[in-house]
Amino acid sequence: MDICVVLEQMDANIRAIISDIAWEVGFEREVVISTVVFSKEMFEHGRCSASSLVRTIREEGIAA
Repeated sequence: MDICVVLEQMDANIRAIISDIAWEVGFEREVVISTVVFSKEMFEHGRCSASSLVRTIREEGIAA
């Protein structure tokens, strides 16, 4: 399962915490959870905003 997380602010510590939580939840449910974490600014205006990954997330992703 792939999960994209967009936060107002993001740093390496927050990214690590999200990754750890995803691993724990996935382990409990026998599912591999892969996370991609962006700050809102990077997702909307950064270099990655023009990437095929972000385009696919915008087109096919399910907002929660």
